Amino acid sequence: MDYGDYRVGFGRTAGTLVYEDAGGAILFAFDLRTSENPEKGKWTIELSSKPRDIDLKLLKNEDPERISEAFERTKQFALSRGYQVTS
Repeated sequence: MDYGDYRVGFGRTAGTLVYEDAGGAILFAFDLRTSENPEKGKWTIELSSKPRDIDLKLLKNEDPERISEAFERTKQFALSRGYQVTS
């Protein structure tokens, strides 16, 4: 989904969500499981807060504020698609 200055979507690699902005791409891995509260959604995404680069290697020297914003925006994307999200 394109939001103007950033975009979020499911990655080409299974179990990843991709956040992209002017600084590049950040991948967040996730596990999918059946929801414990089906009235709130059928599936729960357990989103990893450990960001990765496009090659799935952990990011190390990235701006913490950018990572936090990317994580929250990625979480909001999943919520907007009807998933429950845990981290």
